[in-house]
Amino acid sequence: MKIKYRRNISCGYSYSLLAFFGITSLWVIYLQQQGLSLVEIGWCESIFHLTSFLFEVPSGLLADRFSYRANLFASRLMAILSAVLLLISHDFWLDVISFVISALSYNLQSGTLEALLYDSLKLDQQSNRYPQVISWTNVIIEFADASGVILAGLFVHWHFGLVYVIEILVSLLALISVSLLKEPSKRATEEQSAQPADQSLWQLLQLSWRTLRDVPLLRNLMIFQALFDGFCTTYYFIFSR
Repeated sequence: MKIKYRRNISCGYSYSLLAFFGITSLWVIYLQQQGLSLVEIGWCESIFHLTSFLFEVPSGLLADRFSYRANLFASRLMAILSAVLLLISHDFWLDVISFVISALSYNLQSGTLEALLYDSLKLDQQSNRYPQVISWTNVIIEFADASGVILAGLFVHWHFGLVYVIEILVSLLALISVSLLKEPSKRATEEQSAQPADQSLWQLLQLSWRTLRDVPLLRNLMIFQALFDGFCTTYYFIFSR
């Protein structure tokens, strides 16, 4: 059997390392140094999460209408634009726009890489490897995030704006990883699936509801994760300040 999408796995790993490099994780300190009050910083974060909530599903549909690579490419371009705006901004509203763009960047890559890797493995008849591949992807993401935070700490008292310069450079490298990805054939994927690839938003919502209704194990695991993540987030915000 000829394996056509093997390179996507290594490119996916490199993209995960670059796209999730947590060099800008200390953004609260950066905005404080730029003169924003804690209330204004809170508004920036609230707007980020509201934007992410509203556009999570619509952004996922873009991958079906266009391509996984296009979504990932647009995600990194928006990350670059967001970083540039924060670098040049001396105005609260420009910071808000930067956070909106950052949220859209997050939405565009949310689940996109995972779907691309799964379709690549499926078309190579290696879908049984997906748990292993996605596990390594998550390990790389956690390593990248932690490494970025440590590096960002070195810049807190020395040209802190350089973290956004590094973010721009890292995002440019991530674009190279995206360019090396091979887009899985949607026609071939659809032929192997019981569901058509070009479903509408309403059809996807109906399918999601039927899946949650008919697969109680999946539903219970999702509820457990939501409750557990909610508890951990609440604990973090209350006791880490």
